Amino acid sequence: MRKNRSALLAVLGLALAFGPALPANAAPAENFCVATVGKPGSRSVEKTCDSKPDTAKLRAAKTAASASAATMLMSWYDNANWDASDGIITWYGYAGNCDKSGYQINMDANNFPSWRNRISSWTVHGTCWKTLSYDVAYWPSGPSKRLDGDVAWVGADWNDMIEAFSTTSS
Repeated sequence: MRKNRSALLAVLGLALAFGPALPANAAPAENFCVATVGKPGSRSVEKTCDSKPDTAKLRAAKTAASASAATMLMSWYDNANWDASDGIITWYGYAGNCDKSGYQINMDANNFPSWRNRISSWTVHGTCWKTLSYDVAYWPSGPSKRLDGDVAWVGADWNDMIEAFSTTSS
């Protein structure tokens, strides 16, 4: 009995010593975010994220975006039918409402890598209406799908396949 207990304690000690660990400076989960972006080449993406929805931190980020005259552009949802229970990102733009040149957002190592190939539905705001979703970030001539207005489900062919967006007024 004593030998079994010692063996069990040794195994538990090894599991604690070598088990998975997060780095001390691990970034918060990117499940619920507020982000602001400028027109291509004008300003980098600024983001505030939290692991829970509607926290004081996210409310403050929305207030700051509105106070800086940023315009709400688009909201991405992790699930179909605008279900935000597993995640939502609300995007604001610093260059005013959508126009014909619009806004482009790429998901890469710096901009929401955890949202690549994850989006199932979205809503557009203000004058944003036409959305072009891309299968590969930074490849505007690659596979894409154009949809207008709010999208409750992107469809089986594009569900969890999007790595970039372009949203315009027309």
